Amino acid sequence: MDMITYHPAVTAMAEHYGLQEGCYADFSVINAPTPEEAILRKASRDLVFRRGKLVSEKGALVRTK
Repeated sequence: MDMITYHPAVTAMAEHYGLQEGCYADFSVINAPTPEEAILRKASRDLVFRRGKLVSEKGALVRTK
């Protein structure tokens, strides 16, 4: 998993990346039983969060205030 998550972030010199206090809370909830299945089947992203706020649910943008 580091090959598709951590290493590209390091290569791109992404700031505030990681699972530590102060890092951005950007992540997706993927519908797959295993990481391998998610990649092989191009699983859907059921939920997408940016900076800790829900921005997309089942492919539709979520309105924010």
